[in-house]
Amino acid sequence: MAPQSTGPISAVPGAAATASAQQQQQQPDASDAASVQNEQIRQDLELKLQEMIECLLELSITVYDFQSESNSLVHQKIQELITQLSDIEGFKDKLDMMVPWEVLGYIEDGKNPDLFSKSFVEAVAGENQFTNGKITALKAGSFESALTQNLGSFFPDEMMDYNQLVASASTSDNTTAPRLEHPNDVSTTVKQEVEDGSFLTVNNTVSTTSSAGSSSVSPAS
Repeated sequence: MAPQSTGPISAVPGAAATASAQQQQQQPDASDAASVQNEQIRQDLELKLQEMIECLLELSITVYDFQSESNSLVHQKIQELITQLSDIEGFKDKLDMMVPWEVLGYIEDGKNPDLFSKSFVEAVAGENQFTNGKITALKAGSFESALTQNLGSFFPDEMMDYNQLVASASTSDNTTAPRLEHPNDVSTTVKQEVEDGSFLTVNNTVSTTSSAGSSSVSPAS
């Protein structure tokens, strides 16, 4: 039975990878396009609001100094205002933007909405400074030294013992075990206590020979 060709099978992962890369490239492009479109709609809405404000201003001036010949002008401005309100109503399905309730409160009170942005930025800056101060206080350079100093003032004996333990621990960590010159030769000294209280020292030297595969033990006299 002749072996089947694996050419098309090996080409499938490459095509899938290419398609995945194209999708990843298209996703940022789509998001950027949506952002640009959203910004354009926002600018159009802002322009419509400015036109409506101008229309209201002209209407208020006309009504304030109303005369009989101004009747047609008042009706014209009212029709323009109705058209502008209808156009603004059409933006509700095109633009998705969150507006804080506080901004509406500023507008209802006749205040500048920029004051909300100013107060919000000041609040965020204050919170940032507070958090930065907490982080700085908890860092090793300030908090640990202050804690050690205060503990040393109230508990001098305990802190002295603590410092000695820390010093001994650091010394033991820096100490390294002696290396054997010959890894195959091990010399051990064993002390065995006898009944009369004396000690017997026995030097056992174990030599291993890798070539012969044997070992010898020679007790010291």
